[in-house]
Amino acid sequence: MVTVFLSFLFTLASAESRILLPPEILTHLQQEYPSDSPIRPATHEMEVVIQGEKSSQTVRVGIGKEYLNLAAYVDLKSPSFTITFKPTFEITKETKLYFINRYRPLVYKSHTEGMECGKALKIQKNLDQFFSSQGIKFMTKDGSYLNVLGGDFLLTERKENQLHVAYFKVVDDRFSVRLCK
Repeated sequence: MVTVFLSFLFTLASAESRILLPPEILTHLQQEYPSDSPIRPATHEMEVVIQGEKSSQTVRVGIGKEYLNLAAYVDLKSPSFTITFKPTFEITKETKLYFINRYRPLVYKSHTEGMECGKALKIQKNLDQFFSSQGIKFMTKDGSYLNVLGGDFLLTERKENQLHVAYFKVVDDRFSVRLCK
């Protein structure tokens, strides 16, 4: 079955900018926060630290920089790298992370690594591990890190009548052949 990916405009009432959200995420947000809800979203940036064997780089994603292209930061000659996500708002039990996979899985002779194209996940438990100050270590072989990182991320946190939102996409141009069609 072929899945068509479309983005819908989700206007943030209290922000100067607009962000495009995939329909899988937008539908859930519209159910959770209907248009007559007193909840008003506010967009945020997120700091991402990419630590390789020889260098460390910090990038801000979110407002004004929707794409994080790992081709500019990950050295494929190194066996691994560590990535740390640092949101600009507090992570609590109300925080939710939505992820949509945008890369085809890697298929080996004995097994397959990764999720099917367009698979959407809502993650609310164990977010402290995802946002750990130690970061998450990934192997670079065959671009396997894209099985977990390659896609759309939306982080939401509700605090009173404010919905804090950070949205960005992770890609790697060197593996564009694996992008979902």
